[in-house]
Amino acid sequence: MQTTYVGSSGSSSTSQSGSTAVPVQTLGQNDFLKLLMAQLANQDPTAPVDNQQFAAQLAQFSSLQQLQNLGTKLDTLVGAQSSASQLAAANLVGKDVLFSTDRVQVDGKTTVTVGANLSSAADQAVAVVTDASGGVVRTISLGSEPAGVTNFTWDGKDNNGNQVAAGTYHVAVNAARKDGQAVTASLLSQGKVSAVTFSSTGSSAPALIVGNQQVSLSSVVQIVNPTTGT
Repeated sequence: MQTTYVGSSGSSSTSQSGSTAVPVQTLGQNDFLKLLMAQLANQDPTAPVDNQQFAAQLAQFSSLQQLQNLGTKLDTLVGAQSSASQLAAANLVGKDVLFSTDRVQVDGKTTVTVGANLSSAADQAVAVVTDASGGVVRTISLGSEPAGVTNFTWDGKDNNGNQVAAGTYHVAVNAARKDGQAVTASLLSQGKVSAVTFSSTGSSAPALIVGNQQVSLSSVVQIVNPTTGT
């Protein structure tokens, strides 16, 4: 026994019984047109297709063609937007960016620039640095701070003045008003973009490499031109 399957292009393929064949579940323009022509060729001459019904079928065919053309144009637009996004991300290489995070990288040589975005003015703010095990490494008093972004630096030393090992550290900023009401503070970190990574399939947005961190473009809140020496 043979089974014939008709594809979207109108071509057919034949498979023997016992073989695995998956019929196509969708119809394309060619299939729709072939069905329409077959209907006209095989209609009963004494009872031809109703004009309104035929017009409705032609309208459906026209709509199908327009939808397919629209899909092609949308794919082209998405591809162009993806290329523009990649080009914009590549232009960030060499620039300093301020991005949302709760971690900072310490290389054991340079100070770390950290920022906090306060939802409202705080009368007292304290930055607490912890290591990978959750142990407190350094407590930095920031004093009173206005609402918005405030920057501070950590010299990479612990509370005893010893240089900490290179690695990743967690930073949290605790802020409050005089009445004890807590002030929301989100952590920001600053660093230089050394590279940009792209998805091989284009299914995800480009990501920035800052230090040894991968930073999404949506996490970037500020772009700063690097300072140059004289």
